[in-house]
Amino acid sequence: MKLITLNSHSLIEENYEEKFHRFIQGILTERPDILALQEVNQNMAETEADPEELRETNFFSSPSSIPVRRDNHGLRCAKELARLGFPVHWTWISAKTGYDRFDEGLALISPFPVHSAESFYLTSSHSYGNWRTRKALLAAFETPWGLQYACNLHMGRWEDAEEPFSLQWQRLSSHLSPLEEQQVWLLGDFNAPAHRRNQSLDLILSQGWLDTCRLAGHPENEPADCTVEDGIDGWEDRALGRGMRIDYIFTNHPVSISSSRVIFHPEAYGTVSDHRAVAVEALLSHSSK
Repeated sequence: MKLITLNSHSLIEENYEEKFHRFIQGILTERPDILALQEVNQNMAETEADPEELRETNFFSSPSSIPVRRDNHGLRCAKELARLGFPVHWTWISAKTGYDRFDEGLALISPFPVHSAESFYLTSSHSYGNWRTRKALLAAFETPWGLQYACNLHMGRWEDAEEPFSLQWQRLSSHLSPLEEQQVWLLGDFNAPAHRRNQSLDLILSQGWLDTCRLAGHPENEPADCTVEDGIDGWEDRALGRGMRIDYIFTNHPVSISSSRVIFHPEAYGTVSDHRAVAVEALLSHSSK
């Protein structure tokens, strides 16, 4: 089973249309079984999407007061992938206002049907206009390897005094605790630099979650695993003279990971965002059901 996560930085990127089509071609080549996208934006002033369009792309609606709009990046991806022969089932939720003009959200896309989907807050703030507000998108997919739970995340920083990572993680852990016997994948932008000890990454690992990059046998803090460069949006004051790994895929049960790669950079499909994507291949047994 292949999983990919990317902070898409959608609608904000320079040369967005060019990067959009580059991304689609990369996904058609990679053919992920679960694709998690963060910063999946739509213009707040845009008109709502045609309900028939949503049905045709197998959109699974989770409870949300924010409708999908015509320029929604997730909808555009679903439509284009379907047009080019990649079967699509997807879901999307908006978490907050982005850049004062976008509904900023999370999307999960798969060739397999969505069994269920829900969203929940990770922050104390539920204010749509507060940039610190964070939500999680949790969906279950009916795959050949059985029911697979994917939780898409765009989390805050460890040192945030108002909405610290540790409290967001506590809420996430509490919400996921009933699924401890299920196969759960955490995918996303964790804003958690891998080189910082005794912070976000160490907290996650201490609670039994497994870093698929490490399961693939990569040395710690390998430069090739960096998912962002210095000076990206939100990290301008944290320049280190090198890149950072802040995007991850974790799992709650031991699995064999045959590969973990960073893609969508100059040597692999080209740049499509201010983040690079993480692509992981897991060796799972097919379900007998």
